[in-house]
Amino acid sequence: MASITFDDGTIGQYNYGRPALNQHNLKATFYIVSDALSWGPTNMSATQAKQLIAEGDEIGNHTRDHSNLATLTSAQITAEFSDSQAAIQSQLGVTPTNCAYPYGSHNSTVETIAAQFFKACRGTSGGTNGSDLSPYNLVNFYVMQTTTPADIRAAVERAKAEGSWVIFTYHGVDPSGSGSEDVTPANLSAQLDQVVASGIPVKTVNAALMSLGR
Repeated sequence: MASITFDDGTIGQYNYGRPALNQHNLKATFYIVSDALSWGPTNMSATQAKQLIAEGDEIGNHTRDHSNLATLTSAQITAEFSDSQAAIQSQLGVTPTNCAYPYGSHNSTVETIAAQFFKACRGTSGGTNGSDLSPYNLVNFYVMQTTTPADIRAAVERAKAEGSWVIFTYHGVDPSGSGSEDVTPANLSAQLDQVVASGIPVKTVNAALMSLGR
């Protein structure tokens, strides 16, 4: 199976990613930085994030302020997760069941604390998740500006052949496509075309975990 995830809650994900998902009848997991709900026009507002929820998308936790967790004390790590969980529940009315580590940065301490709040968390290491997956170090396919629709198709075909779970990680969705982690709306749509054409089941991260009995 496959999951489509977006990190940081930037406004382009709402303005361009959301329509592409809806056009393809796909649901995604959006990892939200809770402080960013009030950062202004660069990021989604609480109202916009609630619209995603209403349409069947999932909200995941991306910490309070996008700190590098592996550099923090245990108390600071705990606060990053607990404060963001409380803010998301208060502002969006949902409690995330899984997280994405900012910058993919984590260690054994981060994982142990994450386990107090979530059933799983995603890093940024490459690969697919098989039956031996590590729930607090889920691996992913990190989508870059240079990623092609053919690359996406190859990844889903590999997951189908292996019987594994591929998690696609997106960041900026921007018509300029200027950043190394940006995709244009046209390229995103073409990539989603390939996911749909492959016939692979697409689930939010929580739904995927539930299907695995987690």
